[in-house]
Amino acid sequence: MDRFLKKGTRRRSPTPTAPSPEKQDCDCTSNNKQSNSKRSTISHVWKYFKKSDDQKLAKCLDFGKEYKTSGNTSNLRDHLKRFHSSLEINKPDSSKPVEVTDRNETVSTSSSCRSSMNSVASYFKRAVLYESNSKRKTDIDKALTEMVAKDVQPYNIVKNEGFIKYTQVLDPRYKLPSKTHLRDVLMSNLYKETSSKLSLILQEVSDVSITIKMWTSSANASFLTVTGHFVYDFELKTASLATKKLLNATNHC
Repeated sequence: MDRFLKKGTRRRSPTPTAPSPEKQDCDCTSNNKQSNSKRSTISHVWKYFKKSDDQKLAKCLDFGKEYKTSGNTSNLRDHLKRFHSSLEINKPDSSKPVEVTDRNETVSTSSSCRSSMNSVASYFKRAVLYESNSKRKTDIDKALTEMVAKDVQPYNIVKNEGFIKYTQVLDPRYKLPSKTHLRDVLMSNLYKETSSKLSLILQEVSDVSITIKMWTSSANASFLTVTGHFVYDFELKTASLATKKLLNATNHC
């Protein structure tokens, strides 16, 4: 009987136990951590550019120049290196993209990007001025000097408030020369350069007609100007050869 009872005894499989709530919480937490570990990136370049409505163009917030973009910022970064070399984005340490860990941080990062874009205008107002020997500064100085000479503008035009504001809007990095520098340096250099060119032209001209004219400036000062007229390259040319201030309106000696 004992043997029969032992043989007839069946093994009972262990009753499955439900996972404890603490273990479920741990699993959920680990899953959330894995989902939050996926990070999105925003390039520093977009602090200085704005995308068009169709997302195909990027516009520089300072120069207004537009570039084609399909998500790649290589050409935008190249623009910043060439035209805005003083920006921190061109330094090695700041070339890494901004990392965003969750949605809340994404919202805050977007807000910071918008505020950065708004501050770009103020940044360029205090942007580094052109070097005194840079080509851009030299070209603008020469154009300014030629304008004063051709339009017979006063030297103190560089002190006029409206002209100063107009120049700053055209190019915030350009600084107008002083009245003294414009008169004694820039205009003197332009006179020497123009006189040298005129001398070479007159050497090839056989005949020159001379006219003399007296005139009075707005300051009631009398001047005598000698003008030469000649044909060069089959065109009639006129050049002021000399201008001298008279002692007074009646005594010219």
